[in-house]
Amino acid sequence: MGASSRDLDDWADALDVDNDDDAQALLAHLTKRAKFANDAARLLSRMLADLPDADRAKNAVRHTDDLIDALSLATPGFERHERGMH
Repeated sequence: MGASSRDLDDWADALDVDNDDDAQALLAHLTKRAKFANDAARLLSRMLADLPDADRAKNAVRHTDDLIDALSLATPGFERHERGMH
């Protein structure tokens, strides 16, 4: 199930955009950066796996995975959502 109209309005407010095209563009940009951060976190997690506190690096991977998932769930809604602010 996709994001509701209210959810998309909340996303648009948080992103400080007033139309769907800008929301899609910014979400694509943020997703690209989140994937870069995720790749870096995965590399660090592998490099630090044998050290104490290695779980912190693993948590960073999980958090960036969650971020990518959230961005991915929001993005398609803006393809069909009509906000009326174009």
